[in-house]
Amino acid sequence: MKRAQTEPTVHIANFTKHPGPRYKRQGRGSGQEFRDKYLAPAFEQAVRNDERVLIVLTGTEFGCPIGFLEEVFGGLVPRYGLAKVQAHTTIESDETVPVDEVETLMKESGKWNP
Repeated sequence: MKRAQTEPTVHIANFTKHPGPRYKRQGRGSGQEFRDKYLAPAFEQAVRNDERVLIVLTGTEFGCPIGFLEEVFGGLVPRYGLAKVQAHTTIESDETVPVDEVETLMKESGKWNP
Protein backbone atom coordinates (compact mmCIF):
# COMPACT_ATOMS: atom_id res chain seq x y z
CA MET A 1 0.00 0.00 0.00
CA LYS A 2 1.46 3.31 -0.99
CA ARG A 3 1.73 6.18 1.42
CA ALA A 4 -0.20 9.17 0.14
CA GLN A 5 1.22 12.67 0.27
CA THR A 6 -2.05 13.70 1.87
CA GLU A 7 -4.29 10.97 3.20
CA PRO A 8 -8.00 11.41 2.66
CA THR A 9 -9.22 12.55 6.07
CA VAL A 10 -12.63 12.74 7.72
CA HIS A 11 -13.20 14.55 11.02
CA ILE A 12 -16.30 13.72 13.01
CA ALA A 13 -16.04 17.20 14.56
CA ASN A 14 -16.31 18.78 11.10
CA PHE A 15 -19.55 16.85 10.65
CA THR A 16 -20.90 17.73 14.10
CA LYS A 17 -19.58 18.79 17.49
CA HIS A 18 -22.38 16.71 19.06
CA PRO A 19 -22.53 13.24 17.49
CA GLY A 20 -26.03 11.92 17.79
CA PRO A 21 -27.93 8.68 17.45
CA ARG A 22 -27.30 5.61 15.36
CA TYR A 23 -29.85 6.21 12.56
CA LYS A 24 -30.95 9.29 10.57
CA ARG A 25 -34.58 8.72 11.54
CA GLN A 26 -33.59 9.13 15.21
CA GLY A 27 -32.24 12.65 14.89
CA ARG A 28 -29.53 14.97 13.66
CA GLY A 29 -25.85 14.10 13.56
CA SER A 30 -26.39 10.37 13.20
CA GLY A 31 -23.72 7.76 12.68
CA GLN A 32 -25.58 6.54 9.59
CA GLU A 33 -25.44 9.99 7.99
CA PHE A 34 -21.76 10.46 8.82
CA ARG A 35 -20.86 7.05 7.42
CA ASP A 36 -22.90 7.38 4.24
CA LYS A 37 -22.13 11.01 3.36
CA TYR A 38 -18.55 11.40 4.55
CA LEU A 39 -16.76 8.23 5.56
CA ALA A 40 -17.88 5.79 2.84
CA PRO A 41 -16.93 8.11 -0.07
CA ALA A 42 -13.52 8.86 1.51
CA PHE A 43 -13.00 5.16 2.22
CA GLU A 44 -13.89 4.18 -1.34
CA GLN A 45 -11.43 6.79 -2.64
CA ALA A 46 -8.72 5.39 -0.37
CA VAL A 47 -9.39 1.86 -1.63
CA ARG A 48 -9.27 2.99 -5.29
CA ASN A 49 -5.96 4.77 -4.69
CA ASP A 50 -4.54 2.00 -2.47
CA GLU A 51 -4.27 4.43 0.45
CA ARG A 52 -5.66 4.74 3.95
CA VAL A 53 -8.36 7.15 5.07
CA LEU A 54 -7.61 8.93 8.34
CA ILE A 55 -10.66 9.02 10.62
CA VAL A 56 -10.31 11.67 13.32
CA LEU A 57 -12.55 11.08 16.34
CA THR A 58 -11.33 14.01 18.44
CA GLY A 59 -12.77 17.50 18.70
CA THR A 60 -16.37 16.73 19.63
CA GLU A 61 -17.88 18.26 22.76
CA PHE A 62 -18.53 15.05 24.70
CA GLY A 63 -16.98 12.21 22.72
CA CYS A 64 -19.17 9.92 20.63
CA PRO A 65 -22.17 7.89 21.76
CA ILE A 66 -21.74 4.14 21.37
CA GLY A 67 -24.71 3.91 18.99
CA PHE A 68 -23.09 6.49 16.72
CA LEU A 69 -19.80 4.57 16.68
CA GLU A 70 -21.53 1.23 16.18
CA GLU A 71 -23.32 2.56 13.12
CA VAL A 72 -20.26 4.28 11.67
CA PHE A 73 -17.85 1.38 12.06
CA GLY A 74 -20.23 -1.52 12.51
CA GLY A 75 -21.98 -0.42 9.33
CA LEU A 76 -18.77 0.02 7.36
CA VAL A 77 -17.41 -3.48 8.03
CA PRO A 78 -20.37 -5.52 6.69
CA ARG A 79 -20.38 -3.38 3.55
CA TYR A 80 -16.66 -3.73 2.74
CA GLY A 81 -15.30 -6.54 4.93
CA LEU A 82 -13.14 -6.35 8.05
CA ALA A 83 -9.82 -6.96 6.31
CA LYS A 84 -10.40 -4.19 3.77
CA VAL A 85 -11.56 -1.71 6.42
CA GLN A 86 -8.52 -2.48 8.58
CA ALA A 87 -6.18 -2.22 5.58
CA HIS A 88 -7.53 1.16 4.43
CA THR A 89 -8.28 3.06 7.65
CA THR A 90 -6.28 4.80 10.32
CA ILE A 91 -8.12 5.98 13.42
CA GLU A 92 -6.90 8.98 15.38
CA SER A 93 -8.37 9.58 18.79
CA ASP A 94 -7.75 10.48 22.38
CA GLU A 95 -9.03 9.05 25.63
CA THR A 96 -12.61 10.31 25.03
CA VAL A 97 -13.06 7.69 22.29
CA PRO A 98 -10.49 4.93 22.74
CA VAL A 99 -9.18 3.45 19.49
CA ASP A 100 -9.28 -0.05 20.96
CA GLU A 101 -13.03 0.37 21.56
CA VAL A 102 -13.53 1.25 17.88
CA GLU A 103 -11.37 -1.68 16.79
CA THR A 104 -13.48 -4.00 18.96
CA LEU A 105 -16.67 -2.65 17.35
CA MET A 106 -15.24 -3.37 13.90
CA LYS A 107 -14.17 -6.90 14.83
CA GLU A 108 -17.54 -7.67 16.42
CA SER A 109 -19.44 -6.43 13.37
CA GLY A 110 -17.13 -8.48 11.16
CA LYS A 111 -18.47 -11.67 12.73
CA TRP A 112 -21.76 -11.00 10.95
CA ASN A 113 -20.16 -10.45 7.55
CA PRO A 114 -20.58 -13.47 5.29
